[in-house]
Amino acid sequence: MKNDTPQETGFRLQASAWALISIVAAIVWLYWPALGFDFVNWDDPWYVANNQLIQSWSFENLKGIATESVTRNYAPLTVFSFLLDHSAWGLQPTGYHLTNILLHVVNSVLVFFLLKQVTRSQFVAWSTALLFAVHPVQVESVVWISSRKSLLSASFILASLIYWFRLERSSREEGISIGFLCAA
Repeated sequence: MKNDTPQETGFRLQASAWALISIVAAIVWLYWPALGFDFVNWDDPWYVANNQLIQSWSFENLKGIATESVTRNYAPLTVFSFLLDHSAWGLQPTGYHLTNILLHVVNSVLVFFLLKQVTRSQFVAWSTALLFAVHPVQVESVVWISSRKSLLSASFILASLIYWFRLERSSREEGISIGFLCAA
Protein backbone atom coordinates (compact mmCIF):
# COMPACT_ATOMS: atom_id res chain seq x y z
CA MET A 1 0.00 0.00 0.00
CA LYS A 2 2.93 2.33 0.59
CA ASN A 3 3.98 2.11 -3.07
CA ASP A 4 0.51 2.80 -4.49
CA THR A 5 0.18 5.12 -7.40
CA PRO A 6 -1.98 8.20 -6.89
CA GLN A 7 -4.60 6.60 -9.13
CA GLU A 8 -4.73 3.45 -6.98
CA THR A 9 -5.04 5.51 -3.81
CA GLY A 10 -7.77 7.63 -5.39
CA PHE A 11 -9.64 4.53 -6.54
CA ARG A 12 -9.50 3.05 -3.03
CA LEU A 13 -10.78 6.28 -1.48
CA GLN A 14 -13.58 6.48 -4.05
CA ALA A 15 -14.54 2.85 -3.39
CA SER A 16 -14.61 3.51 0.36
CA ALA A 17 -16.77 6.58 -0.17
CA TRP A 18 -19.27 4.62 -2.26
CA ALA A 19 -19.29 1.82 0.31
CA LEU A 20 -20.05 4.28 3.11
CA ILE A 21 -22.70 6.10 1.04
CA SER A 22 -24.45 2.80 0.33
CA ILE A 23 -24.45 1.87 4.03
CA VAL A 24 -25.84 5.27 5.05
CA ALA A 25 -28.44 5.14 2.27
CA ALA A 26 -29.61 1.69 3.41
CA ILE A 27 -30.00 2.89 6.99
CA VAL A 28 -31.88 6.03 5.97
CA TRP A 29 -34.18 4.03 3.68
CA LEU A 30 -34.83 1.39 6.34
CA TYR A 31 -35.26 3.60 9.40
CA TRP A 32 -36.81 6.75 7.92
CA PRO A 33 -40.33 5.68 9.02
CA ALA A 34 -39.15 5.65 12.65
CA LEU A 35 -38.99 9.45 12.58
CA GLY A 36 -42.80 9.45 12.71
CA PHE A 37 -43.01 7.13 15.70
CA ASP A 38 -44.02 8.29 19.16
CA PHE A 39 -42.45 7.42 22.50
CA VAL A 40 -42.90 3.78 23.50
CA ASN A 41 -45.03 3.40 26.61
CA TRP A 42 -42.50 1.12 28.28
CA ASP A 43 -39.31 2.86 29.37
CA ASP A 44 -39.52 6.06 27.32
CA PRO A 45 -41.74 7.87 29.84
CA TRP A 46 -39.18 7.26 32.62
CA TYR A 47 -36.10 7.96 30.53
CA VAL A 48 -37.47 10.96 28.63
CA ALA A 49 -41.01 12.27 29.05
CA ASN A 50 -41.13 12.25 32.88
CA ASN A 51 -37.41 12.47 33.60
CA GLN A 52 -36.74 15.67 35.56
CA LEU A 53 -32.98 15.22 35.14
CA ILE A 54 -33.08 16.04 31.43
CA GLN A 55 -35.29 19.09 31.64
CA SER A 56 -32.59 21.65 32.49
CA TRP A 57 -28.84 22.12 32.71
CA SER A 58 -28.92 22.97 36.40
CA PHE A 59 -26.08 21.82 38.63
CA GLU A 60 -28.51 19.56 40.53
CA ASN A 61 -29.60 17.85 37.31
CA LEU A 62 -26.04 17.40 36.06
CA LYS A 63 -25.06 15.95 39.43
CA GLY A 64 -28.12 13.68 39.31
CA ILE A 65 -27.22 12.48 35.82
CA ALA A 66 -23.73 11.61 37.05
CA THR A 67 -24.82 9.91 40.28
CA GLU A 68 -28.41 8.63 40.05
CA SER A 69 -29.92 5.63 38.31
CA VAL A 70 -32.97 5.89 36.07
CA THR A 71 -35.35 2.91 36.14
CA ARG A 72 -32.74 0.95 38.08
CA ASN A 73 -30.09 1.54 35.41
CA TYR A 74 -27.00 3.64 35.96
CA ALA A 75 -26.31 5.03 32.49
CA PRO A 76 -25.04 8.59 32.84
CA LEU A 77 -23.91 8.99 29.21
CA THR A 78 -27.31 7.82 27.97
CA VAL A 79 -29.19 10.18 30.27
CA PHE A 80 -26.81 13.00 29.32
CA SER A 81 -27.57 12.32 25.64
CA PHE A 82 -31.27 12.66 26.48
CA LEU A 83 -30.49 16.03 28.10
CA LEU A 84 -28.86 17.09 24.82
CA ASP A 85 -31.89 15.87 22.87
CA HIS A 86 -34.31 17.55 25.24
CA SER A 87 -32.39 20.82 24.82
CA ALA A 88 -32.70 20.55 21.04
CA TRP A 89 -36.11 18.89 20.60
CA GLY A 90 -38.05 19.28 23.80
CA LEU A 91 -40.51 16.40 23.96
CA GLN A 92 -40.75 15.86 20.19
CA PRO A 93 -39.95 12.15 19.67
CA THR A 94 -38.76 12.75 16.10
CA GLY A 95 -35.50 14.28 17.35
CA TYR A 96 -34.79 11.40 19.72
CA HIS A 97 -35.41 8.90 16.92
CA LEU A 98 -33.14 10.91 14.62
CA THR A 99 -30.36 10.78 17.21
CA ASN A 100 -30.71 7.01 17.48
CA ILE A 101 -30.61 6.64 13.69
CA LEU A 102 -27.50 8.83 13.50
CA LEU A 103 -25.83 6.76 16.22
CA HIS A 104 -26.62 3.63 14.21
CA VAL A 105 -25.03 5.25 11.16
CA VAL A 106 -21.92 6.00 13.24
CA ASN A 107 -21.80 2.40 14.49
CA SER A 108 -22.18 0.96 11.00
CA VAL A 109 -19.39 3.19 9.71
CA LEU A 110 -17.21 2.14 12.65
CA VAL A 111 -17.91 -1.53 11.81
CA PHE A 112 -16.79 -0.81 8.24
CA PHE A 113 -13.52 0.81 9.34
CA LEU A 114 -12.83 -1.84 11.98
CA LEU A 115 -13.28 -4.69 9.53
CA LYS A 116 -11.36 -2.92 6.79
CA GLN A 117 -8.51 -2.49 9.26
CA VAL A 118 -8.62 -6.09 10.48
CA THR A 119 -9.31 -7.94 7.21
CA ARG A 120 -7.71 -5.50 4.73
CA SER A 121 -10.65 -6.34 2.47
CA GLN A 122 -12.92 -3.55 1.26
CA PHE A 123 -15.58 -6.08 0.23
CA VAL A 124 -15.61 -7.94 3.55
CA ALA A 125 -15.77 -4.65 5.45
CA TRP A 126 -18.56 -3.29 3.26
CA SER A 127 -20.70 -6.43 3.19
CA THR A 128 -20.38 -7.02 6.93
CA ALA A 129 -21.08 -3.38 7.80
CA LEU A 130 -24.10 -3.41 5.48
CA LEU A 131 -25.41 -6.59 7.12
CA PHE A 132 -24.83 -5.01 10.54
CA ALA A 133 -26.69 -1.88 9.39
CA VAL A 134 -29.84 -3.62 8.12
CA HIS A 135 -30.02 -6.74 10.28
CA PRO A 136 -33.36 -7.03 12.11
CA VAL A 137 -31.60 -7.52 15.45
CA GLN A 138 -30.76 -3.79 15.34
CA VAL A 139 -34.37 -2.59 15.16
CA GLU A 140 -35.02 -2.46 18.90
CA SER A 141 -31.87 -0.50 19.65
CA VAL A 142 -32.45 1.98 16.84
CA VAL A 143 -36.21 2.52 17.05
CA TRP A 144 -36.81 2.27 20.79
CA ILE A 145 -35.55 5.56 22.21
CA SER A 146 -34.67 4.22 25.65
CA SER A 147 -32.47 1.53 24.05
CA ARG A 148 -29.98 4.24 23.20
CA LYS A 149 -27.69 2.81 25.84
CA SER A 150 -26.99 -0.11 23.47
CA LEU A 151 -26.13 2.24 20.60
CA LEU A 152 -23.81 4.35 22.75
CA SER A 153 -22.14 1.29 24.22
CA ALA A 154 -21.55 -0.11 20.74
CA SER A 155 -20.06 3.20 19.57
CA PHE A 156 -17.52 3.23 22.36
CA ILE A 157 -16.67 -0.47 22.05
CA LEU A 158 -16.15 -0.21 18.29
CA ALA A 159 -13.98 2.89 18.70
CA SER A 160 -11.99 1.06 21.37
CA LEU A 161 -11.41 -1.91 19.07
CA ILE A 162 -10.30 0.30 16.18
CA TYR A 163 -7.56 1.73 18.40
CA TRP A 164 -6.69 -1.60 20.01
CA PHE A 165 -6.35 -3.57 16.77
CA ARG A 166 -3.83 -1.25 15.15
CA LEU A 167 -0.77 -3.13 14.00
CA GLU A 168 1.53 -0.77 15.84
CA ARG A 169 -0.05 0.89 18.88
CA SER A 170 1.50 3.63 20.90
CA SER A 171 0.87 3.82 24.63
CA ARG A 172 -1.28 6.88 23.90
CA GLU A 173 -3.47 4.85 21.53
CA GLU A 174 -3.76 2.08 24.11
CA GLY A 175 -4.89 4.69 26.63
CA ILE A 176 -7.49 6.04 24.20
CA SER A 177 -8.71 2.49 23.57
CA ILE A 178 -9.05 1.81 27.28
CA GLY A 179 -10.81 5.15 27.76
CA PHE A 180 -13.37 4.24 25.07
CA LEU A 181 -13.81 0.83 26.66
CA CYS A 182 -14.49 2.41 30.04
CA ALA A 183 -17.03 4.77 28.46
CA ALA A 184 -18.79 1.75 26.96
